[in-house]
Amino acid sequence: MKVRTEAPIYRKNFDTDVLFHNEIHMYTEVIPFVEQFLRKRQADLVGEIFAKCYYAESGAACVGGRDIIVLEDMVLRGFTPPAERLFLDYDHCAVALRQLARYHAVFYGMKKLEPSKFHAMVKNIRTRNIGQGSPEDMSYFFKATSYRGVRYLDVRQEMDQATLDILKNRLEHAGQHVVDLMEPKEPLALLCHGDFCRNNVFFRNDSAKPCDAVLFDFQTVTYSSPTIDLSLFM
Repeated sequence: MKVRTEAPIYRKNFDTDVLFHNEIHMYTEVIPFVEQFLRKRQADLVGEIFAKCYYAESGAACVGGRDIIVLEDMVLRGFTPPAERLFLDYDHCAVALRQLARYHAVFYGMKKLEPSKFHAMVKNIRTRNIGQGSPEDMSYFFKATSYRGVRYLDVRQEMDQATLDILKNRLEHAGQHVVDLMEPKEPLALLCHGDFCRNNVFFRNDSAKPCDAVLFDFQTVTYSSPTIDLSLFM
């Protein structure tokens, strides 16, 4: 179960109202249409990609007046997070990327065969406010986290200073670079997961090896290039 925080600072800095709107839209509108789309073509991939959503609603009408999402307990179906916290081995990567390929393929199929419905769903995805670099917005967050790598390079002194200075200059506008990189480019743009990493994939094992996976946490879903998902995962 996921409930949106009521903390004003967190809601403002991380745009949680937008995040919850997008994830609820995925579970109440997008995924049900994916199910319908596949049934019409006698295909069944939904149960292999997504957890079942029992309840998802936002606004005053929902339980307790707070945005809430309730999913099935995937542990009962044998799915658990990977034991390794930092790196995934080849088998886990292969299974995760296979499921991501299915996820992308479904939306390419919908974009080709049901374009009006597909673009209507995309239109209802809200854009996060990255901001202009003040300590109160996400642009500052991107800059601050990126500079961890710069500090490491400064200490190691393994990069020539001119190249390092170019990198530092780019990171002064990290938020704008994120916005530019996520700009959809046709014809390959699709509905990306947006945060495809080990934290948002559960695996099921067969003989101690991963054989299946489900994706969840769709709060950062975005209409963009599929490389957004691939680059983050890698």
